[in-house]
Amino acid sequence: MQRKNKKSGQGLVEYALIIGLIAIVAIATLSQVSGTLKNFYFDTIPNALNSIPGSTNQH
Repeated sequence: MQRKNKKSGQGLVEYALIIGLIAIVAIATLSQVSGTLKNFYFDTIPNALNSIPGSTNQH
């Protein structure tokens, strides 16, 4: 019975490390992509809408 508990604890630690690594990669990826998304939503889309003839979206 003692051996089973030791393996179970080891498995939980491995899962925790994998989840931690996934979280770090996700945060790093979102940090890199956030500037591009901000530029797209706040610059590219409004500029495209304003270039439509007869557009009432003038800022």
